[in-house]
Amino acid sequence: MSKSLSSPCTLDSAGDPAPMKSPKADDGQDATPPADLGLGVNAVEEQQLANVRTEQSFAPFEGGRPMQPEITWLETNQQQLTKATRTAEELQYLLEEERARNAEMRMQYERQLKLIRNGIQKEKRDLKQTLVQQVDFIVRKYRNLATEAVETARQERQRVQTERIKARELAETACRNFEKDLKERTRKALEEYRQLAQEAHKAAQAEREELRTKWQEAEKRIQCYRLSHQSMKEQLERERRQFGQMMSEVAQRVEKECSEYDTAMLKAVAVFCKTKGVDVDESTLRQQLGDIRIQRLKEAGQDPKVEKECSEYDTAMLKAVAVFCKTKGVDVDESTLRQQLGDIRIQRLKEAGQDPKQQNQRPLTVKYGFQAITPGSS
Repeated sequence: MSKSLSSPCTLDSAGDPAPMKSPKADDGQDATPPADLGLGVNAVEEQQLANVRTEQSFAPFEGGRPMQPEITWLETNQQQLTKATRTAEELQYLLEEERARNAEMRMQYERQLKLIRNGIQKEKRDLKQTLVQQVDFIVRKYRNLATEAVETARQERQRVQTERIKARELAETACRNFEKDLKERTRKALEEYRQLAQEAHKAAQAEREELRTKWQEAEKRIQCYRLSHQSMKEQLERERRQFGQMMSEVAQRVEKECSEYDTAMLKAVAVFCKTKGVDVDESTLRQQLGDIRIQRLKEAGQDPKVEKECSEYDTAMLKAVAVFCKTKGVDVDESTLRQQLGDIRIQRLKEAGQDPKQQNQRPLTVKYGFQAITPGSS
């Protein structure tokens, strides 16, 4: 009996033992066989016997007729049948006992649940009564506090009303005193402002008179500068015209001197060539020397139409004469040519009755009487 009670058995939701799941035939060798109940009957052997009977009942057909299965008698001994019967009776007894135990347990659980429900209801009633008492206490407490607060607020309102009346009286007194003080200070400030305004008016009149005097003096100085400026303007206009005339005379004089110098140089070159045995006339010499000089100036990168200095002109002329002499077969250097041409030019000037060391004419500024004018000198 102890073995049968200790065997594993599952119960359903109603407390009845649930049927055990028998292993299938195709579970193989890995399936765990059910435990033996200790009565000599194995559930695996019973399942194997059932499978053999099922296979024999569904034997295949042969020649249109079912094949006669080979009947194999599996004999069970009397002892195993007796054990199986005894096991069924014991299981029935155990099942009835388990049902009785489940019914007793259900009744105990119901009694316990009823006791628990009664306890919960009692706790709810006690808790409700406690809460009602606490709420009543809190309501009375806060009602008293509200009454005290209202009384305190009423007293505070009366105190504030009294203080407000006192503050109003103090403010009115302070305002009256301030108004009186303000009127007194305003009167004094107006008197001081009136005195300051009179003093400022007198100072403004004096300053106005002083500015009028300075303005008259400035007008006089401006008039003097205006007259000086007018005279300076007239003098500048007059000097501009004189400067134009002077530049015209300078241009004429320079042009005349250049022409005379060119003619004298050509004559000197012609005389020099004749002394060297070269017969050439002045026009041919002028043309050839001009071409050579222009060519030299082009090679030097200078403009042939502009001759800034007489030294450059003289040097170019000497180079041209030297080249011309070389073309005629006369070998002469530039320094010798410069000395000989200078001597010939001086001789020509002496024959013409002019002194080569004569001083230059007086400056044109002295001739036209230019002078500086300072403002204010009239």
